[in-house]
Amino acid sequence: MHSSPPRPAFAGLLTALLCLACPLARAGDREAVERYQEAVRHWGDPDPSAALKAAEEALVQAQSKKIRANVLLLLGRLHSARVGDNAKALEYYERIIEEVSEHSPRDAPLRGIKAEALLSKGNILLADRDDREAALALYRRSHEVRATPANCDVLSQFLLRDSFAVDGAERRARLQKALAYAGEAVHLAESGGRTRPERLARLRLQRVLVLTALGEEERARKAFDDLGGEAALDEGAAYQLALLRALQGADAATVARHLRRAMSLRPTPSARNQLRRWIRSEPLFARLREDPSWKELVEDEPEAG
Repeated sequence: MHSSPPRPAFAGLLTALLCLACPLARAGDREAVERYQEAVRHWGDPDPSAALKAAEEALVQAQSKKIRANVLLLLGRLHSARVGDNAKALEYYERIIEEVSEHSPRDAPLRGIKAEALLSKGNILLADRDDREAALALYRRSHEVRATPANCDVLSQFLLRDSFAVDGAERRARLQKALAYAGEAVHLAESGGRTRPERLARLRLQRVLVLTALGEEERARKAFDDLGGEAALDEGAAYQLALLRALQGADAATVARHLRRAMSLRPTPSARNQLRRWIRSEPLFARLREDPSWKELVEDEPEAG
């Protein structure tokens, strides 16, 4: 939901890469993996063109279902996070949802990719259409297809954000669910053994956010210290840090500093305007948005075309 766009991990491609060690692996798949890896290397380029070109070439070459699904997922992420074209991203996510079965226990990696596509589709419906009901249904379906650190984290984020619309016992109940999902995200990431340290720190930061919202300040402080504090967090945690500082009552300048860092990760006006939509609708920023220093964070910039 609100996290800055991460560099794609290779975890979803590990099974396919192992398959390519077999002498019988098809040449097209080998070429597809090379192009996929090239696209990931270009993920952080100021201009997303090279990453898109390599990913599109990978899709043409891909023959196995696993590699094709990985490439479709990467193309969706590129169009959403780097280009800012959510309509195009949805096309790729829909293709994964349609092509990949969610029922075969033998296809756990493929079900994981489908879970990611469902999750990403929900994020777009929430961000672009404010369709909370449809987004939540997709998040839950993603979790049912295969529980992952990503969908547990997003469910926790959704419930945290949603909790500010209610009061009293209902708010606490939503926050307790958010805390449970945040804990599950950390557990799955730790038990999987393949999560990068900075990604694990971001998952732990979500627990800090929920504990802070629950008013459990001592537990939140300890959890923040245990993850290593700000020094353990990469630039992808900038939006979460902005939320945390807002929860803690920080001033507009402090929160804005983190949001500008999150904004700097988005290379196109369209992608930056997507983030501005989140900022304008974020309950925790309501008291800060009128500050003059926030003008560039809340007002859209012109988009090409």
